[in-house]
Amino acid sequence: MQSLNSKPVWALLRSAVVLSGALASTQVMAEEGDRQIEEVIVTAQRSSESIQEVPIAVTALSGDMLDDRQIIGASDLQMNTPNVTFTATNFGGSSFSIRGIGRLVVSGSGENGVSTHVNDIPLGTNLNAVEYFDVARVEILRGPQGTLYGRNATGGAINVVTAMPEVDGVKGFLDVEAGDYSHRRYKAMFNAPLSDTIAIRAAGMMLDRDGYIENLAYGQQNAAGQTLSGIDSDVDGRHLWAGRITASWAFSDNGEAWIQYSKFHEDDDRARITNQVCVTNEVPLQGCLPNAVGFEGPHLGSTTGGIFGGAFGAQIFGDRGNGHPGTLTQYDYARPEVGLRSMHTDFEPIYQAEEDVWSMGIEYRMSDHTFSFLGAYQETDNLTQQDYNMDVGPVLLTAATNPASFVGLLGIMSYPTSAPAGRAGDEWTNARCNYNDGTSGVPGGCIQDADQSRIFSFDQTDSITEYWTAEMRIASDLDGPLNYLVGVSAYDSGSSSDYYVNSNTLDLLGTVTGAYPGSFNSTNAPDKK
Repeated sequence: MQSLNSKPVWALLRSAVVLSGALASTQVMAEEGDRQIEEVIVTAQRSSESIQEVPIAVTALSGDMLDDRQIIGASDLQMNTPNVTFTATNFGGSSFSIRGIGRLVVSGSGENGVSTHVNDIPLGTNLNAVEYFDVARVEILRGPQGTLYGRNATGGAINVVTAMPEVDGVKGFLDVEAGDYSHRRYKAMFNAPLSDTIAIRAAGMMLDRDGYIENLAYGQQNAAGQTLSGIDSDVDGRHLWAGRITASWAFSDNGEAWIQYSKFHEDDDRARITNQVCVTNEVPLQGCLPNAVGFEGPHLGSTTGGIFGGAFGAQIFGDRGNGHPGTLTQYDYARPEVGLRSMHTDFEPIYQAEEDVWSMGIEYRMSDHTFSFLGAYQETDNLTQQDYNMDVGPVLLTAATNPASFVGLLGIMSYPTSAPAGRAGDEWTNARCNYNDGTSGVPGGCIQDADQSRIFSFDQTDSITEYWTAEMRIASDLDGPLNYLVGVSAYDSGSSSDYYVNSNTLDLLGTVTGAYPGSFNSTNAPDKK
């Protein structure tokens, strides 16, 4: 008797498996008969056509495919599309790259090398935060698309097509998702025909969850048994929602029009950045050891707090800090060991984003030509704050240059930190604290509400933007191999933005030397409201 390890037996088994698979395939084909692959219609060439006929490297993901593959937002596209990468940059920015072409420069005036569109309309949006809901399909075009999609399409174009109203009946859905970290996500849609030619469609989503990052400073006690206030046990949570309402009208057998309003809102403690990779250097020249991996803080003497606090007697100048052996600086809340999913900060991040978009489209077919109009108006308002050092700083000493220090709002001795006057552009228009009158920050009484008996710093980025775009085009549908597309487009955009770095040791520098202002701000177009 042959053993099962002998080659003839294994060959026989493999043959049986192959034969059974072939018989099963034959049976399925016989049962399915004339079943064919569903035709996918895209607008990759700015006109509706089968994806099989488009001479462009394009990937089209239908709404069902988005659900099946759990493609929640823009960052998930890179897992499902060749040659595509997505990077979340600092200050709420992001960048698509297709075939290595994109933009990773952090700049308020720069634009991506891959254009993003909604219903064929060029619209920049917060790709880090906005999620897909009630979407008909997403089209990803690889390679230069400037001829058809206009500016900033060197690497390619991404077009999100929302589901449009339907007149064939009332329909809708409700999708509820729950999980740990108090995770709750809701998606809903309602479609209703108003007549044989008019329909409306409303859709929305909401996401709530706690942060995945533990803040080790929460509940930590100092020698006096006190705990830090104004912080939660976790960081990087989500509280956001989005809604969209669309109306469509088939005004003739050859023409349709639609109008849409969408809104996005977020207000939570999303973290723009996480722990910096650092192992404390023994000397302040570089702050961190090169080629070392850890989550310690930099040498205190290399930071703004250590340099200016030490220079004016509020700190021990040149001290290494971070609780290392030989450290002279006093920490009332010692830094514990942190990892990939933990932080140690006394400042709760702030992430606020608001977006309103009004858009419309008209299409009319006449003989062998199609006339189209697309337009949109967009307003955005964003503000984020975060402790860039992500630490609980050392205690500040009573400085010889300022022996009385500063009596804060709570009657305790502290060093004040300038607070921004408000949102983008407010430093110039705030009635109390503004640059024009020399009263910005501490001089005008705009002081950050925080316990500032320790080295304390944070940064803020904010912006407001107004944007409109309009496009008209004529596309032919002639018999034969040649057709043409002629169009004209216009757009206008105006914005105001600020990037602040605020620190009580910077304000100490301003108080002692008379330098004004005590904070750093890189501003753009402050008169734009």
